[in-house]
Amino acid sequence: MRLRFSIFFLVAFSFNLLLAQNPQSVWQQYKTPEEAGWSSGKLNEAKKLYDSLGSAAYMLIYDGKVVVSWGDVTRRFMCHSIRKSFLSAMYGVYVNRKEINLEKTIGELQINDNLPLTATEKSATIRDLLKSRSGIYIPAAYETPRMKEQRPKRGSHIPNTFWYYNNWDFNVLGAIYQRETGKDLFHDFNELFARPLHMEDYRETDGYYHVEPEHSIHPAYPFRMSARDMARFGQLFLQKGIWNEKQIVSASWVRESTTSYSDAGNSGGYGYLWWTNGYAGLPEFYTARGAGGHVIGVIPSLNIVFVHRADTYIGKRVEYDQVFRLTKLMLDAQVNSAKPKPTLIPLQPTTIARTTITLTKDQRAAYINTYQTIDQPVHIVEHDGMLMLVSHTRGRFALLPVAEGKFFVEDLALTITIGPDSTGKQTILSMER
Repeated sequence: MRLRFSIFFLVAFSFNLLLAQNPQSVWQQYKTPEEAGWSSGKLNEAKKLYDSLGSAAYMLIYDGKVVVSWGDVTRRFMCHSIRKSFLSAMYGVYVNRKEINLEKTIGELQINDNLPLTATEKSATIRDLLKSRSGIYIPAAYETPRMKEQRPKRGSHIPNTFWYYNNWDFNVLGAIYQRETGKDLFHDFNELFARPLHMEDYRETDGYYHVEPEHSIHPAYPFRMSARDMARFGQLFLQKGIWNEKQIVSASWVRESTTSYSDAGNSGGYGYLWWTNGYAGLPEFYTARGAGGHVIGVIPSLNIVFVHRADTYIGKRVEYDQVFRLTKLMLDAQVNSAKPKPTLIPLQPTTIARTTITLTKDQRAAYINTYQTIDQPVHIVEHDGMLMLVSHTRGRFALLPVAEGKFFVEDLALTITIGPDSTGKQTILSMER
């Protein structure tokens, strides 16, 4: 009886400790790195590498509290392929509810495309798509030139026999999700994850459907998100899907989706839209990765989550090896155990406060139009009493009026001026950083 009681007490204590890690409305930060067992001097050395990379933001979370927060952790950058790990977690919720069956085939789901699928291709299952092992090699939306170059010859591999990082698989998973659940991806992510995790910056308008009908009928589904919100998503997975005493996604799905099923070469392994390992200098870890150096990393054995961002709006890129090298330096800066009762302070956001003006409904209406920029047309629309800039290739961005005819484009960090041109036509006169 005493042994059973001791085991129960240990489990209960561990569970309560896990719950105590959850940030609520704001992240908590160690007052000094030394409170968490880190050396400020060694972290300063790591900061030199961070600065040299031109990174946009980096966060290191230990035991659910912030050790380091560099850059603007509130700015919503494009997540690029991290969208896939978000979708994987969403699948986990409905698989647990038995509303999605991973053994259903493409044929059973009546999935097709511009290029009609063959009987063999239609035998691929949802699970095959999650592993990126469908064997379906046809054009897809949101593909990079490298993905197109490396796409295997159609029919060269039957389903679940070969791994290829395949945007067709990823995009079709989005279409299947909506068909099977009847839910919009961005609204459902808000309901399933953003709200329960108290994400501070995410809005449903931070996602959009990227359509390329000339390539495929299935759109991509890019997200924008801040570093501090991405860190919450990583923390949820570190905690095996538990947040505030609620099992958001099952522990079995966390384990299953972050297990490697394919050898991805120097990139490590590949699970259900998650990457595993891929850098010899770190303990066993798994990551959600997006082009340009966007990373959510989880190191379970060390109770650590890290997030890295790059300003890919302006074409900045940081290689994954550099991100992981930086993280290795961060880990090397841990020289002691954390204090039993560390002093914590609320994480101070780095957002620059902007002075804005208020526009009446009629004033807002005067700006609603389609405008031609150098590379593409953009639209200004109204949403919930706010003007938004809509780009086919980048999504929707809030316009903050800072003066008459002048707007700050949120997240893109652009200032645009709108007014009449030499012919009197309302146009975008300038776009400046």
